[in-house]
Amino acid sequence: MMLAGERPRSVLTNIARAASSPIARWAEANRTRIRRKHHRRTERGDTMAAVPQNANEKKMVEFLDLWVKSDVDLLMPYFHPDCVYTDMPYEPRRGEKEIRDFIAYCFTTLDLDIETLRIASRGNFVYTERIEHVTFHDGRKVDVPLAGVMELTDDGLLINWREYFDAREVEGNPAPESFRNSQGD
Repeated sequence: MMLAGERPRSVLTNIARAASSPIARWAEANRTRIRRKHHRRTERGDTMAAVPQNANEKKMVEFLDLWVKSDVDLLMPYFHPDCVYTDMPYEPRRGEKEIRDFIAYCFTTLDLDIETLRIASRGNFVYTERIEHVTFHDGRKVDVPLAGVMELTDDGLLINWREYFDAREVEGNPAPESFRNSQGD
């Protein structure tokens, strides 16, 4: 809302102002503690895992579980030739070649173990909440919480895949020890 005589602010000005607010500073300072609440363990101490309820969900859990093998040839049959794969902070990868090249490049720099916490679907859309346990080949480890939206064709192939995560988690920041050790809180 603008007051009389006030100049319109740019979106970036509003974001910068919001980022320096007391609430934003508190959220950043307590980010690890806030995240902990969402990763509970069962009474036996096992991390909750997603239980697929239909064929699309089962296929996507199977697909995500294959990433630990670091083999692009195992993953590519899940993609439609015209698939668009987007890690939301970055540019989309379009088609088999771009997706294959990106996944192959990833496997030259990191190993990935995907923990699917929750899964849901409606029609040909599958929604996941996951933690990707990333181990870079230089020894750094990062646990990246993310959400994914996977749109499948009627044949069960990925046609559109979007990932939502905080890029700061991946870009050189090691996983906080307190986050890795606090999933039972």
